[in-house]
Amino acid sequence: MSALLTLSLLSGVAASAQPVSDAASGYVLFRDAQGALVRSTPDGRSAGVLSSRLDDKVRIAVLAAGRQYAVFQAKSSRLDTVAVYDMATARLQYSQDVPAHTDIAGPLFGDPDTFLLRTFVGATDNGKAFVVNLRTGALLGTLTTQGTPDAIEVLPDGRIYRINGKTGRIAVAGADGEWREIGMLRPPSELKIGTWKLSHAGDKLAISYGRVDRIGVYRSDIWVARIDGSGQYRLTNQWDMKFPLWSPDDRRIAFQVDTRSSMVGAGLQGGGLTGQCGYWHVPAEATGVSGIASQQVHPVATEFLVSAEGASASRICKVVGWER
Repeated sequence: MSALLTLSLLSGVAASAQPVSDAASGYVLFRDAQGALVRSTPDGRSAGVLSSRLDDKVRIAVLAAGRQYAVFQAKSSRLDTVAVYDMATARLQYSQDVPAHTDIAGPLFGDPDTFLLRTFVGATDNGKAFVVNLRTGALLGTLTTQGTPDAIEVLPDGRIYRINGKTGRIAVAGADGEWREIGMLRPPSELKIGTWKLSHAGDKLAISYGRVDRIGVYRSDIWVARIDGSGQYRLTNQWDMKFPLWSPDDRRIAFQVDTRSSMVGAGLQGGGLTGQCGYWHVPAEATGVSGIASQQVHPVATEFLVSAEGASASRICKVVGWER
């Protein structure tokens, strides 16, 4: 099947390029204000456009611990076409039609073409996920889920990992398809589980816990825990942090800092106030980080900067991944 998108790499992000900063190595993938998929070093000194033909309905997923990425585009009202690309070269590896509203995780069990697919109809996946050879489209098996409360990622060794957002229970499934509970997340009092990310080493979690405050604004911060939920500690303490990401070497954790929702509306009817949205990163062992403010130097946190298409030192808010 031919590719839906024609991708090109600029020389600034060639596979042989070296990271500029040891403190924040690798490449940041993000959607810019024009919808393009861009890859940049965290400090913004080297950047390039992977694709400039993306509209708001196109979805991006990072696969294989950053070695691949997938581009989803609607083919019809019932079908999407997913194109899988090599991260280092941006070359198309293959593409396949999947049901609309399908999420992909993987690869599984050491097979580079085997992935877990979950298709959502409205607010449900009907309690089932599908193990599929994505290159050929062959259905290999099914796996039970607990519906939409389950968030699922894949460990580096190919096992399937899930956390139930309501109960906090953590479970792992292997090639036999059987779930085995290994622990539990325990949010602090009055907080609920938001999004979470596995470290690249597969031994830790970065989790956002949040709540709706008295004026109706959702506020959250980032916590870190071992993979079984033990040893939990609070990374940030500012209530405007969400969507955590691990650096490629797991030494730093990035997160979105978004003050817009807490400053605009929420009973203030706008009030002429404006907030900011960007991504920052801190050492993974930091605790209680606060006082982050746009365009202000911070003793612990550093902001992602981009320089694609002539935008020097601009802030980014829609990050897809932080990879090698």
